[in-house]
Amino acid sequence: MRNKDVINVGFILSLVENKGGLCVEKLNIPQPTDILQTLDSFEDFDGYDVFDVQQYASKLSINKRGKYKYCWPFEYKKAFIEDAMFPKEVTREEYNKKMVEIKNRIEMEYELKKHPTYHVDNYRAYLQTLEINKKNKINEEQENYKKEKRLSYINNLRRYIYAQSYTNVLPMIKEKALVYSNETIGWYRPDFRITGDVLVSFRTNFCYGRSAYFHVNVNYKGINILPYTDIVRYFWSNMMDNVRCTRDYFPDRKIWGDVKGGLFFIKEICDMIVRDSDEFEKKWIIGEVEKMMDGLKSINNDIQKYYEGLEKAKESEEDNIRQLRFIDKAETPIIRYRHIDDKTIKRYKLYPHEVLLVIQVDKLSAALSLLEELSTLKNIYAPIINQIAIIIHYNEELVPAIDTMCGNLKTKITELQQIEIILQSNLAKEHELLQIRKNEINALMEAKEEEYRSLPPEHVDRKQKFNDACDNDEECSACKIRIQDLMEKLYNTQQDIRERTDFKSHLEERKSYITERLKQWGVKTNNSD
Repeated sequence: MRNKDVINVGFILSLVENKGGLCVEKLNIPQPTDILQTLDSFEDFDGYDVFDVQQYASKLSINKRGKYKYCWPFEYKKAFIEDAMFPKEVTREEYNKKMVEIKNRIEMEYELKKHPTYHVDNYRAYLQTLEINKKNKINEEQENYKKEKRLSYINNLRRYIYAQSYTNVLPMIKEKALVYSNETIGWYRPDFRITGDVLVSFRTNFCYGRSAYFHVNVNYKGINILPYTDIVRYFWSNMMDNVRCTRDYFPDRKIWGDVKGGLFFIKEICDMIVRDSDEFEKKWIIGEVEKMMDGLKSINNDIQKYYEGLEKAKESEEDNIRQLRFIDKAETPIIRYRHIDDKTIKRYKLYPHEVLLVIQVDKLSAALSLLEELSTLKNIYAPIINQIAIIIHYNEELVPAIDTMCGNLKTKITELQQIEIILQSNLAKEHELLQIRKNEINALMEAKEEEYRSLPPEHVDRKQKFNDACDNDEECSACKIRIQDLMEKLYNTQQDIRERTDFKSHLEERKSYITERLKQWGVKTNNSD
């Protein structure tokens, strides 16, 4: 039987409790082996057609009306997979119609070849070869269609059987398992109570392409165990997404059985809680918060050093990626939040003050989004009250800094817009001068050359002669050089305006967020309306 060693097909992984604590258990899924082996034989022998398989399937004593949100055999990152259903029957009429279509299309194609556009030495032999090729192609395409319909039906039927077997075993799994692997298409959001203090939540969205995700969250005594340090460790990280769950995995079936992920990760963290809850709190909660706060202090006090650290981290990360590029993507660390990107480095060289302030504002304001989560730690970590006050204070200080920078940007943008107007005016004048000179050259050529005058303006020869004359004219060449220079200056000025406008808009949006969040925490800034 094929696929017997595939997770959620041949077996389910589950986290169960035994006398020694928690363990990950592999439970085989009972399958109708005789049916699956018969399907394997149908698949391997091309002498069968889809109707042989359908006739066999019609006699099977299985529920043929089920509908299962079962992902296998597709990848979790695949987009928009249909539910597993008993395959729709192929009709003789549909089948024969397609066979006739294939035959007619190829016959028409070869009918045209009977009248070649080139000389044929032996026309009779040519026609005989043509007839043989035609029959071979008809037979080949019809056989391919026959095989395609047979295999498609077999694969859909096999998937349906696997989905049904997986679903049938779930009630037994649920009786014993604390957590188990799943193949659910779309949103899957179960919560599992591991112990009185530990609640594990899965948040998955398989088979929705780029929207697919695989999150695992551990809640301990009402506290979500979150990777707070990601805020300061990574540059490109959407903090609201990045710090939503304990682990964010690449959506891949292998994660369930990975010794560093899925169920094994939950086992490891739960074992630590049972073995030494104080050590667990210190490492996973208090340690994460204190490292985050150290990073925020660094960002607040010396953003330049923080930025330089990000650049070094980027170089180190790129080295790791190069070393891992030939390894299966599901086995590599998930690289979703880069330390820094080349565009930011390039912008920093042009706008160092603006870039540094934006980084500082983004990081410190992002910490505001975590205040509710942080406040839940007060029962196990009293200093968190002071840490929250520090985050609020950092953000209060940002508001006047943002206002100052936005004021400077506004002044600079206004200056650049005046320069833009002058450049556009000068460019229009140069274009006008160039056109005047071109008209003069055209008039001179018409006066000197009767042949040139007799040709219509759109004639290729006339255009070429006119262009050559303009290219050789010193006044035209000088004008074109000035135009090119002005266009380059105008482009750079407009680009500068766009960049500074982007900085200003981003900072204003962040200021609005900061003032609103501070207001929710009872803090009113001098600049908040």
